[in-house]
Amino acid sequence: MPSPRKPHEKTEVLRSFIKKRVKNASVETYNKKFELEDDLKYFEDVDILIFAADSSNFKDILSDNITTPENILEKFSYRKNIPLAYCGGYKGFTGRVLPIVIPGVTHSLHCILHDIIQTNENSNFDFVLDLNHNTEITLSTIPETCKVISSIMSFEIIKYLSGILPLSLVNKIIFVEFKNYSLSQSEISLNENHTCLCGLSP
Repeated sequence: MPSPRKPHEKTEVLRSFIKKRVKNASVETYNKKFELEDDLKYFEDVDILIFAADSSNFKDILSDNITTPENILEKFSYRKNIPLAYCGGYKGFTGRVLPIVIPGVTHSLHCILHDIIQTNENSNFDFVLDLNHNTEITLSTIPETCKVISSIMSFEIIKYLSGILPLSLVNKIIFVEFKNYSLSQSEISLNENHTCLCGLSP
């Protein structure tokens, strides 16, 4: 059974927000920490999974010795054939927007990261691109930065659910450089001889 609702839990805040915005909306919330795929059984019949927690760094996601929330969700997504939106985040002046992964249609996040890091061997494992080189300064959370990243991802999710426009984040990651307001993309570039970790042909 779901735990009792607490007024300031994120799930309850979101539920209240949706109820105020959408008349007669039906919203179910579940407050549960997950460590295994079986902990996600509540979401077996949803249209899309959205990973909106703090992101692990790229190196951890690719590690064989570390299990991240992204890894658990990805396995669940593939086993249940449910699309998974990873959202994004930022570090310093660089924001990242991760793709929507559709089992059997797009490559997995693991494959995308593996390919991008292999082709950017000298880049930062955490964000690949990171303009905050001043280690004496720790930048705090900036709501406006979060809004830009979340707006891009939210629109991508709306495009997927509505089917009105094609997805832009297919097998790629978008990097937003807030230092000079530029956008760049890292797209998977597997050759025909590559054996993809997710089983999808290049």
